[in-house]
Amino acid sequence: MRDMIWHDQEGMTGFKSEYAPEEVFLGPVNKRELPCDECPLFAECAISGAECSAFRVWCTKGDYKDEDVARLLREPTEEAA
Repeated sequence: MRDMIWHDQEGMTGFKSEYAPEEVFLGPVNKRELPCDECPLFAECAISGAECSAFRVWCTKGDYKDEDVARLLREPTEEAA
C-alpha cells in the first residue's frame, strides 16, 4: 500500500482555501491598560456585574476616553445571564 503525499498549494501561497488553517481572533491589541484598575467603582461593578462605557469600548477597540470611565453604567440584563 502506498501513502500519498499531499499539500495544499492554495494554503502555501497565501490564498484562503478550505484546507488552510483557521485564523483565530484573540481580541484587539490593547493600547491602554484596563480602565477598571484605577476606577473608584471597581468593587461595586465587580459585585453587580455593571459595565461602564470605557470598559465596553476597551473590550472592542483596546482604547477608551478618560471621561468615559464610570460613565453610562449598565447592569446585566436577565437575557445576558
